[in-house]
Amino acid sequence: MSTLGLSAHPLEGVTELLLSTRQENILYRISIGRKRAKIADELGYSVSALVTDSMRIYDQMSESDRHSLTVRAIALGLIKG
Repeated sequence: MSTLGLSAHPLEGVTELLLSTRQENILYRISIGRKRAKIADELGYSVSALVTDSMRIYDQMSESDRHSLTVRAIALGLIKG
């Protein structure tokens, strides 16, 4: 493991990474610390739809918390650090 909490290779544990534009928008907002209700409001989604998409993002990226998700997204070039 690296000091950032990632495995040696950022794709380790990621079986398939196909994020929709909607999921990319959610990922970005998660990475900058937005709360669920705020993200849902900004994007015009229901909170329950946002939770479903968020869970899919976490699953696809094999992460379980915001910090690890953000670190992996930066390592994969999905967002800028």
